[in-house]
Amino acid sequence: MIFTEFKSSLVSRTGLNGAKFEYIEIELHTDQYCGRSEVCPVGFQGETCSSTLKELQEIRQLLKTGITRAELNDIFPATAARCALDCAIWDIRRQEKVSSNEYLLDVSYRMALNKTAFPANNISAAATNSMVFLSCAPENASRKLAEFRDLNPQGKVLLDFSEPVPPEDLPEMLAGLSSDGPELICGATSRYTILAEGIAASLDKLCAPAAFCTSSDLQRLGSRFGWIELSLEAAGGFTEARKAALAARSAKFNVLIRSNAASAKGLLPVAALAEFADIVLLENVDTSRDPCPQGLSFDGTAAIVCEA
Repeated sequence: MIFTEFKSSLVSRTGLNGAKFEYIEIELHTDQYCGRSEVCPVGFQGETCSSTLKELQEIRQLLKTGITRAELNDIFPATAARCALDCAIWDIRRQEKVSSNEYLLDVSYRMALNKTAFPANNISAAATNSMVFLSCAPENASRKLAEFRDLNPQGKVLLDFSEPVPPEDLPEMLAGLSSDGPELICGATSRYTILAEGIAASLDKLCAPAAFCTSSDLQRLGSRFGWIELSLEAAGGFTEARKAALAARSAKFNVLIRSNAASAKGLLPVAALAEFADIVLLENVDTSRDPCPQGLSFDGTAAIVCEA
């Protein structure tokens, strides 16, 4: 595929929690179509907006001579820069299929969690939701869960730890939390924990580290985890994220898709992955405020309680 024009820009926006964040927006043009994508750098891989923009400029020359998604994924590692290009090329292919009536986006996803912040101790503000994404330090998880259970005994809780748990403390912590019934526990382990220490405990509600997000990574996880977390950026684009999602389903994992899309338009590739997901977490897009592209709808929302 030959591209006639390439644009990349750094954009600043206010997120759902009121904080400013930066992301990169790119456009790839052919003679007929413009492919668009949005990416946020992957922090745990050491990426920044500056490094991602620099990498995009280094790839720019290849775009003039022509490159396919398969070639892009063979040549370059899984980074936010590759993700930006992969998703933009996917968007062009999507438009080509729409124009020939081969592909029509029609996705109604049953549960999307909008990541909305509440004051640290104001669990009651979110307790009316049927599902809450609770972000906290590991040592405060039991107390936060108990507070929520007092207000909403039947509500579903997704835990997102702000830091990994020491390997020696993990079995006891998981055993204690299992009685409180969280649906999902993210952030309890890191890539280094898995590779260096391993995990003695097993819990079907435990999510693998976010760094394990490609199809080859899944082969190394074993049966200790019931969930995996996928994001377009960490997987290096739609091509690898879809491949990983298929592998995850085949291996009987539950799938959380964490979307860093900064606008409703950026949700298009996320929508194409939603069929593989049990839960989609929208970090920056409020679907009640930002109209989704035609053919895409989310019919459930929930809140996140952030700890100060």
